Amino acid sequence: MRRWLIGLAVGLLVGFAGLILGFLPVGGSFEQAVGLSWLFGIRGPVDAPRDVVVVAMDSRTGEDLGLPALPRDWPRSIHARLVEELVRRGAAVIVFDVHFGRAKDPKSDQALVDAVAAAGNVLMVELLTGKRRPITDQTGRNVGMLWEEESVPPFPELAAAVTALASFPLPKEGASVSQFWVFKDSIDGAPTLPAAALQLRARDELPGLID
Repeated sequence: MRRWLIGLAVGLLVGFAGLILGFLPVGGSFEQAVGLSWLFGIRGPVDAPRDVVVVAMDSRTGEDLGLPALPRDWPRSIHARLVEELVRRGAAVIVFDVHFGRAKDPKSDQALVDAVAAAGNVLMVELLTGKRRPITDQTGRNVGMLWEEESVPPFPELAAAVTALASFPLPKEGASVSQFWVFKDSIDGAPTLPAAALQLRARDELPGLID
């Protein structure tokens, strides 16, 4: 009986301490710095999903392909060839986190537009920019600040060719990223890039889900 009471007391004490820490800033920092890494260490490495492929670019990619070092300087026909090859290999959804903000070379740009339109399954990122605007009253006196956000899509021809656009804002929490918004309230609850990718992947299942 005594061991049972001690166990209950310890359990209540730990739970109460966790509840208090959860409401304090230091509790969230402790969970991020210690708790998550400890849990991941217990879990161990997990194999990447076999049906998802990340086509990554780094500082050596341009050299390996005989292209400029910075991907922003590559002709967009390179990305068009990538889309065509992914389609040929049966990709269900193609997601770009590269922002093609402005038109450059017309021929190369058109090659990307044509490839994306033909694929019919391309999701591209649009930037989400934000800035503070002062709020003034009728006398011109500053009474506060307003945070204003704006979506910046790719150049118009490409924006019209993609299947979907989505932003991918991340919370500023230091060097690591452990959270993201699934839907962004500040842009009318729009799905962010991960949620939009899932929706695009599951679009053929929608009738069954509705039923």
